[in-house]
Amino acid sequence: PANEKGVDEFASPLLPENSYSTDCWNNCYNVIMRANIVIGRVDQATFTNNDLKNQYKAEAKFIRALMYFWLNRTFGGVAINDKLLGVIKVDKEITQAVAYTLERGTLQENYDLIVEDLKFAEQYLPDTYTTVDKGRVTKGAAKGMLGKVYMTMAGFPLNKGIAIFNRC
Repeated sequence: PANEKGVDEFASPLLPENSYSTDCWNNCYNVIMRANIVIGRVDQATFTNNDLKNQYKAEAKFIRALMYFWLNRTFGGVAINDKLLGVIKVDKEITQAVAYTLERGTLQENYDLIVEDLKFAEQYLPDTYTTVDKGRVTKGAAKGMLGKVYMTMAGFPLNKGIAIFNRC
């Protein structure tokens, strides 16, 4: 239905001049690429405290998982051929030329990376921080996010929870 200005309110989010979807996609991948840089390079850095190195890596993996979780719920799903498509999976630092050659992976592959990242984060993030570092991601945040990911995977379109319901 058109509003008083004659604009179709249901179609307007899909118009080319609405850059919201493109901006969201690009911004998420910018964050993912930065997280990949930290993940790929942190082991080469010299740390006096190995726990701090693992914490930084865990924080970057948490952020990457958060971005992929949002991207997959927004842009992933069932394709015309009934294949469960996820988004483009970039799990390491790559060049721009390589980025243009990548294709979408399966939804399951994407969720496998999300779960792997969150389990790493859960293992290496601290329970709490001092007042200086308040607001940084914690072990509890990783556990909570992992629970949300599992609940999402249990439903449509992956339907990972069906096996559990059939056992009841």
